[in-house]
Amino acid sequence: MKKVVDKHTVAHLWMNQQQDEARTPTSNLYFNKNTIYSYGSHFPIATHCTNKKGEKAILFTTRSYSNTTSQHISIVRSATWGRVVYCENPLSNDEFNFNSFEQDILNISRSLPTARKPEKYINQIQQVNSLIEKYAEFKCVKIPKKLQLVMQIEDVEQYKGILVKRQLAIDRDRKRQLKLKKEREKQALIKLEEDILKWRSLEIQRIECKRLTGFDILRYIKRSRSHEINDYFIETSQHIEIKIDIAKKFYNTIKQVINKEIESPLTFLDYRILNINSDFIEIGCHKIKMEEIETIAKQLEFNE
Repeated sequence: MKKVVDKHTVAHLWMNQQQDEARTPTSNLYFNKNTIYSYGSHFPIATHCTNKKGEKAILFTTRSYSNTTSQHISIVRSATWGRVVYCENPLSNDEFNFNSFEQDILNISRSLPTARKPEKYINQIQQVNSLIEKYAEFKCVKIPKKLQLVMQIEDVEQYKGILVKRQLAIDRDRKRQLKLKKEREKQALIKLEEDILKWRSLEIQRIECKRLTGFDILRYIKRSRSHEINDYFIETSQHIEIKIDIAKKFYNTIKQVINKEIESPLTFLDYRILNINSDFIEIGCHKIKMEEIETIAKQLEFNE
């Protein structure tokens, strides 16, 4: 079983699936199991596919790229037989491919307002419509409503009207997605507040708050049963521990910087100090509100 062969043989071996892999000497055309690629995994030309009904077909790209890739596509197409279904990316999901079909129709339609022979572009739209219908039929999925809308374009006036309807649909969808996002964020913040209480009481060891709030939080912990100051640490929500005596010294430095008594140091514990002001401090990848720092300072009696 040869794995390094000429490009035409690569295409034929892939089509007949007589082995799992083969490539050209320069590896610019190769296949791995069901899928054949040009120059890399970023450009799948075609793949063997079985749908929900057990029907088989070749999903084949509608893209073109460089001259060499276009030659590869032509070679693979010549080797292909049986049912062929076209789409933008044979390995992408239905949403991606339907969006690509929609963009294809819109790109063609832009020529309608100034076209001397609009029927030329209408024919192109109908050709894309045919690809869409065959793709949806094979994949056993419904064509999205917004795509169905642009598939109806048959003249300039219809194109203009559909653009308006499409924009309204996009706006409605955007508002719906924004509403869902805000609701998810609201629920996440509610859960975060519960987790913060558990984290500070040492019920849980890990917490992610900066991603949701933009800020880190602090807690103090004890590493042994003794009551020596060196056994206490301040811990950040990013799991950095600072000894209490060092934290107290740095707290005093922060206050002096805010009061403009001294210049801000450049580093703290080998972390670069980015900002110190009355609202927050930024050190390395940490961003902590001053009210958070003051709460810890009060609990540990830093001002006593």
